[in-house]
Amino acid sequence: MYDFLINPPVRVALFLVVLILVFLLPWFVSIPVVVFFTLYLPSYFEVLFLGFLFDSLYAERFSFPYYGLTIAFVFISITLFVKDRIRT
Repeated sequence: MYDFLINPPVRVALFLVVLILVFLLPWFVSIPVVVFFTLYLPSYFEVLFLGFLFDSLYAERFSFPYYGLTIAFVFISITLFVKDRIRT
């Protein structure tokens, strides 16, 4: 059904689109797009890099610097667990 989403050129193109959104749009616009792709695409591990990028762009200097990366890791872990339970 979603075989074209596993195709590497399609994944790279979608990653580049989301990467451009992260750089050009504010966080409250690009976060829902990242969440959508995480839920829609199978095993969207690119979200971990995007979490690190959000931390690099928007994190405060003296607080814990990896909130976005931690949230992305927890979110993708929960998503993979739930998708595995729903599909079986």
